[in-house]
Amino acid sequence: MIFLYKNICNEKQASLKKNIKTNDFKQKIEHIVFALREAGYDPYDQLYAYASTGNESYITRKGDARKLIAQLDREQIWDYIEPHIKQKGR
Repeated sequence: MIFLYKNICNEKQASLKKNIKTNDFKQKIEHIVFALREAGYDPYDQLYAYASTGNESYITRKGDARKLIAQLDREQIWDYIEPHIKQKGR
């Protein structure tokens, strides 16, 4: 019984950590998208270029967007921009 309880607790903790990580990513990427728009760029074109090359110069420094992008996983960025890129026909 104790073993089952520990497993349930561990699963809940793992789920909570994943949700926090996902929320953290969403907040950061939305901030980056906003900063890119404010700087006059198409955010999805810039994110596509960054995800393709890893070159941070595609991301504006405005609002510390460049610092934030360095904290994000490029695979998550690809997952985020994929629907927008498909819509544009890339």
